[in-house]
Amino acid sequence: MRVLGSLSGAAEYSFHTVQVWKGPLFKTFKVVTDGGCGYSFEPGQHYLVYAHVVTNDVVGGAEVLMTSQCMRPQIVDEARRDRGSG
Repeated sequence: MRVLGSLSGAAEYSFHTVQVWKGPLFKTFKVVTDGGCGYSFEPGQHYLVYAHVVTNDVVGGAEVLMTSQCMRPQIVDEARRDRGSG
């Protein structure tokens, strides 16, 4: 994961994909978190990320993946504990 910068209070992160449960498979992907309910990802951790596509007017109406604290992104080891499998 790499922090790419911020857009109007939103942070943009880049991830390397390990496994996909739903949606298209990309080797890397970018996800944006909003300033108010955003999530701060820590470099070096492996995450389970839930995101949805939104139209981002800040970047000229481009579609981006968005996540927030409400979508419960989690460090993979913590997600395994939540599911009772680790």
